Amino acid sequence: MSVERKKVGIDKQTFLKLKKGDQKAFKYVYDAYYGFVRFIGTKLFLDKRELDDMVQEVFIKVFRKVDDLDDYEKFTPWLASICRNTIYDMHRSNNKLKDKLIHELDADAVEVSHDKDPNLKNTIDSLIVLEIVKAIKSEKGGDTFIDFYILGYTAAEIASKNNEAISTVTSRLSRLRTKFKEKISKL
Repeated sequence: MSVERKKVGIDKQTFLKLKKGDQKAFKYVYDAYYGFVRFIGTKLFLDKRELDDMVQEVFIKVFRKVDDLDDYEKFTPWLASICRNTIYDMHRSNNKLKDKLIHELDADAVEVSHDKDPNLKNTIDSLIVLEIVKAIKSEKGGDTFIDFYILGYTAAEIASKNNEAISTVTSRLSRLRTKFKEKISKL
């Protein structure tokens, strides 16, 4: 028994209404693509708080920038690129925060207590995960890990891009995923 996956899409009429600022069209797009946007966020290691922020930011950008898109058939890839770019912006922002925290900690400017500020702990935990991802990227074949988990390519797409067998890609992903889990478990 196979499970049929619901295909997400937008028709030309809804797309044109969306471009005109129609609220019903926006609600339709939000409802239709909400799961898709969240899925991309979870594939790119966002925690629940970051994920909620990312989803909100993505749909704000969609509403503001939909006039930049001319072809309704390119809506889904366009939306996926907005998701990725929003997540990259969030990660860059977190890296700036990390640098600031390290500077402040080195200067003994603040006392950090995870018990008193759980948001700071979550931010630091996210930054640690980012550092682990960077370490995995520097491993042999680390680009495969980034392509799959960060950029959202499928194993078949990576295999095609690298002119490799899918089994090679999946084996490499398995090895790198194990290394990632080992590094996370040491935290």
